[in-house]
Amino acid sequence: MNIKNVMMMAAMMPAFALAETNSNCAPASVEANDTTIRVNDQNIVIKQDGEQTSVKIYKMNGNEMTKIS
Repeated sequence: MNIKNVMMMAAMMPAFALAETNSNCAPASVEANDTTIRVNDQNIVIKQDGEQTSVKIYKMNGNEMTKIS
């Protein structure tokens, strides 16, 4: 790998990070305080409300997220 390829990858890193953070593939029920873990094509959403914790699993179905658990 030459210096040209390394510099191009370094220049593209912020664009890739911005694209990942601005993706709109999160389910509509996810709030700002929820914890979301992404594994393969699934989002695991953990929400805590007082002493109660809920875990929901969403999977990509085309362009939308569907709840599977």
